[in-house]
Amino acid sequence: MREWNQNKAAIDYRWVHVLHTLQQRQIFLPNLKIIIQFLLAIPGTNAPVVRAFSLMNSYWSDEKSQLSEETLEGEYGRDLC
Repeated sequence: MREWNQNKAAIDYRWVHVLHTLQQRQIFLPNLKIIIQFLLAIPGTNAPVVRAFSLMNSYWSDEKSQLSEETLEGEYGRDLC
């Protein structure tokens, strides 16, 4: 663990190593693998959501209130990519 901390190993690398070691020792924990995959899929921040609201606020103003929802959806989807 010290080596991981000194090298600043990514969390996903650490879990791959742990699961591989468990498999080599024939310790099977399939539920642990599922839980880890789920937890690593959760974003660490809410930055994408904040960005989406910021983009929508830039399009949704008094001057642009005449835009249809379809137009906004198209613009919103384009800017998030």
